[in-house]
Parts: sequence; structure tokens; C-alpha cells
Amino acid sequence: MLALIMIVAWSIPASAALTVSNKKFTNLGARRMLTCTIAWDSSYAYGGESLDYATLGFTNIDTVDAQSTGGVNFEYDYTNKKLKAFTDAPPIVFEEPVTVSTNVGTLKYPAAYIMYVSAGNASYKVIPGGLTPVTGSVSVSEPVWGTRNTLTFLAGDSVTACNVTYVTQAWKEVFDNYVLAIVTAGARVQGHASLAFTAGTPDVISLGEYAVAIQSVLWNDNGTYKPMKALYKSETAATAEATIDFTDSGSSTTSLSVLQTDTLDAATDSVYISYIKNPGSGFLNYRFIEEDDLTPSSDIVTASSGIAAGSNMLLYGTCGDLAGPTTKFANLIRSAGAVGTTATLAQPTTINNTANTLTFGSNHADSDHVKLSYIAGQPYEIPGIVQLEAANASNLSNMTSVKVRIIGY
Repeated sequence: MLALIMIVAWSIPASAALTVSNKKFTNLGARRMLTCTIAWDSSYAYGGESLDYATLGFTNIDTVDAQSTGGVNFEYDYTNKKLKAFTDAPPIVFEEPVTVSTNVGTLKYPAAYIMYVSAGNASYKVIPGGLTPVTGSVSVSEPVWGTRNTLTFLAGDSVTACNVTYVTQAWKEVFDNYVLAIVTAGARVQGHASLAFTAGTPDVISLGEYAVAIQSVLWNDNGTYKPMKALYKSETAATAEATIDFTDSGSSTTSLSVLQTDTLDAATDSVYISYIKNPGSGFLNYRFIEEDDLTPSSDIVTASSGIAAGSNMLLYGTCGDLAGPTTKFANLIRSAGAVGTTATLAQPTTINNTANTLTFGSNHADSDHVKLSYIAGQPYEIPGIVQLEAANASNLSNMTSVKVRIIGY
């Protein structure tokens, strides 16, 4: 029996953003197949553009396939009846400007790891999503595959715009190794099975595995959130500071030493630690620099990884901080900001170029070293980069003849 083919010669708008044309129906017995072409417009809506099969003559569908075009791939969201577009995305975004409305902003791409958040000449400490920010902090929603992260500031901080440097989920190895560990009253709640709190002088939190970057250490002190500052190993932590030993030889794990009189293991206290674990092999493992011991010269330091000439700091090991001695760490602010004389402020002056140079406030003593932990290399060396959904408002108007096949009844 010959299949019945119906050809519709005119264009039919499927939504405000997609235009369907060249519709051809083929009878497949109990099913029908529609082949057509779709044209996109100049402002993509993140989450996909409406392609409701009901408006195309179907009650139910089995499959929707759209042919890849010009390096752009497509995926149909059956639940929401939308067609999504996926394109190449940067693995690292440097100081993305984010508009903050009613204390909330949204990143352009889904993030795997936040390196620093800056508003004006101030640095904001990242705390886990879902928690209420305090002064000088920002709650960043937890990484979920394909979901853009929201940033929530304290209303009293009056933030209306910020800049965020982060690793996107295109660098999938980072996303795959994200961990949020939680300790309450000195006992493991969430994290590696060997996560442990050991009381002593100082108190020590062992992650149970090695990390290559720590995004956040947040102490919930009986209902008061206190983001903790990063120190390099062997330093004695003052209050609300955490000395980080990424490769602690004594415990074969990454450990954080904290001031014992802070009593982070009190019955009413919790500690949240978000980090990127070392997978034990691959790029993150091989390119990890634990401590690049640098002496500021005229308030400037330049990373010197030893991996290869001109290597960059691709992923900063301590979010928002450059680990230093006790009370003398440095908070990162945007490159267009002004560190002035403030000893505890620093800003990147070059990135993803031939060097990573950072400038400190002029009151930073050159005798106070910083020890930078990071992943070294060039962006083009990062393996396993994957496509992400096209950014909101992307111009896809050059996609005028995307071939689509729908089977259903």
C-alpha cells in the first residue's frame, strides 16, 4: 500500500520564536510522520522555544528529531513541549556582568564552580544555595545539570549589579566532581563516607578525599552564618578562618584546621564545605598546583605554575580568597575595581592571556606571602568540553532551515 503524503506549502508559525514551514505528512498506519523545516529568530529563550505538537496536528507523539545544523544540536523537551538548542560554550567565564534585581541575579550559563563574586570594590563570599545570605556573602544555587545558577544577596547590601568569574558546566569534569559536605555537631551529615571532625588544638575537619578547589566554607554558629576565610597550610587559624591542607600527609585527605575555641562541633553548630574533589587521574589531577608560594613585589604577584610557560590559573583553588597567613588573606575583586590601600584586597590584572597577574592593595606587606592553589593550563587544553544550552537571548536567526521529523498520532 502506498503511503499517503500530504504537502502543505505555506508557513505556519509554531510560536513567537519558531516558524514551521514545508510540512509533509506521511501515513504510517497507526502513526503519522511529519517532516518540516524550522526557522529560529534572533532572541533564544533559555529553556527552549515552544513547539507544541498539538498545533501541528498530533494528539500524542513518540519522537521528535531535529537535525544538527552548523554545529548547533537540538533536543526536544517532551514535558514542556519545547525545542532546545545546544551550542559551544566557554569553559571559563571571566567577570560576567550580572544584573541583580530585588537581590537576585542569574548567570548566563550553568556553573560548575564559582571563583569569585565582586560588586563595586567589594568581594562577596559564596555560601551554598538555599541558605540566607549575611552581610558580605552571596547564596549561589547548587549546581544542577543544565540549570543556570541564581545569586541571592542580602537586601541590606543593596547590590544591583555584580561580576562573577566561574567555570561553566561545559568543563564537565569540574561539574562531575562537585561535592557539598555537611557536618553537624561534629558528625557527618553529607559528603564522603570518611568525612570526619576531630576535636583538638586545632580542630580538624577531614574531607575523606582530596580536593583541588574549595568554593565555600560556611560555619553556622548557632543560627548565625559566618563564611570562613582561607589560609594556607601550617598557619594557625584565628576565629572564622580555615587553614587548608589540600594533600594532608597525616590523613591522606584534604583537611581544614579551625580555631578550637570557635567550637564548630557544638550541638547547635554546622559546617558546610563545597568543593571539587580530585578525581585521582585526568586533567584536574595532573594540572593541580597545591601552593604556588609567591612574594608580592610592589604589590604585584604573577602565578608561576611550572607546568608550562605561560600557563594560566584556570580554576582558583579558594573561591574569593587568595590564601595567606592568618588575618592577612586577600579577597578578590573585579579587575575594573580599585584595591586602593586596602591590604586584604586583590584584583586580577590579566587572565587567559600569557600570565595571571594580581595586584594587591598598597598596604599589603611584601613580606606577607600568598600561596595560590589552582588548576594550571590554557583553556584550549581542557579536555572533554561539552555543549551547553544556548544562552538566553542568543541570536539563532541564521538557523533558517532546520529539518525536523515528528512521529505520533
